[in-house]
Amino acid sequence: MKIKSKFHENSLLHVVKGMKEVREKRNIMNMTEEERKKYNRYITRLSDEASYAKTLKLEAEERVREDERQKTEKRKNIETAIKCIKKGYPNNEIIDLT
Repeated sequence: MKIKSKFHENSLLHVVKGMKEVREKRNIMNMTEEERKKYNRYITRLSDEASYAKTLKLEAEERVREDERQKTEKRKNIETAIKCIKKGYPNNEIIDLT
């Protein structure tokens, strides 16, 4: 029974990935100058789109965090107001505390 090592599997994956990169570079080198320019514009556009998508995702996540923070703050203010009302605080003090 042969035992495969993780090191061996990782090495093979690394070699396969490296071969793919070499093949891609060779294909680029074999392009005409015009094809290479179009390819570079295409890669730049993909990079720009990925960057834009990541920015949108980060902004959306920040909005969600801010919404949650505001909801938590409102919830705490409501709880504080209820406690103050139960204790008989005047309205102007409740407004100041919340």
